Amino acid sequence: MAVRLLMIGVVCTGALGIASQFRRGRRLPRFGLARLTGFSLLAAGAAMWLLWAPAAFPGQVEPPSGAARAAAGCQISATSTSDVLAHVYYRGQTLPDGFRTVRPTDQELFYNWTLTILPNHDLKDFTVVLRDSLPLSDRVLLKAGSGSASESTPQWKSGTSRSTNPDYYTRTIHITEATKKNGISIVLNRPTQRLQLPSEAEFSRSFEVQAAGCEVEYHGMDAHQEAAKIFRRVGIMAAWQYLGKDQPALPMKSDAGYRISPLGPAEAEVTMEARCPDDSCDHLIMRQMGSRRPPL
Repeated sequence: MAVRLLMIGVVCTGALGIASQFRRGRRLPRFGLARLTGFSLLAAGAAMWLLWAPAAFPGQVEPPSGAARAAAGCQISATSTSDVLAHVYYRGQTLPDGFRTVRPTDQELFYNWTLTILPNHDLKDFTVVLRDSLPLSDRVLLKAGSGSASESTPQWKSGTSRSTNPDYYTRTIHITEATKKNGISIVLNRPTQRLQLPSEAEFSRSFEVQAAGCEVEYHGMDAHQEAAKIFRRVGIMAAWQYLGKDQPALPMKSDAGYRISPLGPAEAEVTMEARCPDDSCDHLIMRQMGSRRPPL
C-alpha cells in the first residue's frame, strides 16, 4: 500500500507541476496543450488504477491477520489416519535389448501416519506442532501444499530435570500455503523395525494446529484401537508370500530406513508399494514407486 501511495504522489506532483505553468502566464502551443490534456487524463487514470487495483502489486499484499481470519469465519479440519505400507524390492538383470526380468527379493514395512488439514478457504503462514513419545526422526512428506519441517526437539515436563531422558519430543511444521480445494497432508513414515512392539505409546502421537483467528476441529485416533490395527497388519504383511503360496515370505531389508543398496553390473531394481485395502487385508493393492539401474 505504501508503494502504491508513493507512486500516486509522483504522478500527481508531475501533473501539478505542468499545470502551474498556466498560473505563471506561459503559453503552450496547441500541440503542447493537447499533450498536456492527454497527460492529465493519463495521470488521473493512473492514480485511480494505483488506488483501486488490489492486485497491482501482489508482492506487497500481506497475509491476513488473526482478526481478519476470525472475521472471515476461518475454520480448519485436522484429521489423523494411519496404515502399514510395504516397500517391496524387485531385482533382476537388464538384457542387451533393454528388457528386464525382476523378482521380489526383500521388503521394508513402514508405520504410515498422515495428518490431513482442510481449511474452509485458502490459508497461508500457519504452523502444526507434532508431539510424540519417541524422537520424530521419521521422513516428513508434504502433499498438496507447501512448507518446511524442523528437526525433532526433546522436551521436558515442568519440574523434570533435564539430566533425565526427555518426556516427549516435538516437531514443528511451518505451512506456507494450503488451499481450500486440496488442503495439505503431512505424512510421516517410520520403519517398523523402530517400533517398540507391542507398546501402545507408539500410537499416542498428538498434534496442534496454530493458526491465529481460526477455529480448529480435531479428529484424532484411539491409541488402543490403532495399536491393534497396526500390529495385525504388520503381522499379515510381514508374512505375505509374494513369490507364491508354496514360497516363504520375503526377508526384511537389512538396511531399513531409506538406505539405497548398491546395484551390480547390468542389474535393475523396481520398488513397489503395497498396502491393505481394508481391515480384512485378504489382498494387497500395489503401485510402482520407481525404478533404477546403474549408469551406462
